[in-house]
Amino acid sequence: MKLCLFLLVVVLVTNVFAIKHVFIIAEWHPMAVVSDSYSIMLFEDEHIAHARYLIEYRRQYPYMEEVVAPLIIGEITYQIGGFNFDFLAPVVTRWNWHVGKFRGFSDYSPGIWDVSPTWIEAYGKDAGQEIIGAWGYTIVAEYPFSFQTGQDDDWKTGWYGEYWDGYFPWVYHREHGWVYVFGLDPSSIWFWEPDLGFTWTAEGFYPWFWSALRGDWLYYAPGSIDPRWYYSANSKSWIAETKLDP
Repeated sequence: MKLCLFLLVVVLVTNVFAIKHVFIIAEWHPMAVVSDSYSIMLFEDEHIAHARYLIEYRRQYPYMEEVVAPLIIGEITYQIGGFNFDFLAPVVTRWNWHVGKFRGFSDYSPGIWDVSPTWIEAYGKDAGQEIIGAWGYTIVAEYPFSFQTGQDDDWKTGWYGEYWDGYFPWVYHREHGWVYVFGLDPSSIWFWEPDLGFTWTAEGFYPWFWSALRGDWLYYAPGSIDPRWYYSANSKSWIAETKLDP
C-alpha cells in the first residue's frame, strides 16, 4: 500500500512539473492551399529536438526537399476548450478539437489521415476521424512561451511587467489579474480578459493598449488597481475600468 502511494506521488509530481513546449503546425509549401494551422504540446526531448529541426530546415529549404519525418501523427480528441488554436488565421481561432496523444513524426501517413485542421473542425467528429497525419503539414514555429507548471513563486519580469505563467496560456499579472494570451510574437501580443475583452499591446507601446471592444487606444495608469484607470484617446479623459463599456 505504501509503495503504491509513493508511486502515485511520484507520477503526480512528475506531471505537475512537466515542461511543455507548444508548436505550430501548418502547410510547409510557400503556396499554401488551405492556409490554416493547429497547435500541439510536446514533452519528450527527442520530439522537441526534431520539431526544432523541422523549423530550421524549412527556413533553409522552403520546399522541404529531403527532409526527415516531417509529418505529425496524432490522435484527435473532440473537446470544446482544449488547447488548440489556428494562430495563422486573420483572427486567432480556437479549434473544438486537439491532439490528445502525439504518436510521433513520420515520412508517410495513410491517405485517410490526410485531413486539414479546417476539415476536422467541420466534418471530423461526424465522420469518425480519429487520427490526423496531414500531408504537406509540418512544424513551422514554436510558441514563444515554453512554460513550467507547479512553481508558484516563479514570477517573471519583462516589458509587460511582473507576471506568473504557471497555467499558460492563462497568465496572472500583478496589476491586470488573469489574462489569456494569444499570438506568436512575445513582443506583440493579443490578450483577452473578462473586463476589457480583446486588447493588443507590444513592447515599446505598453502601457498603451488597443481595445478591440471600444475601437480605442487606452493608456493604463501604472500601479492603479481595483479599479484600474485608463486614459481614452477617443474621449480624451480618464476612465475607470468599471466604466469601459463600448
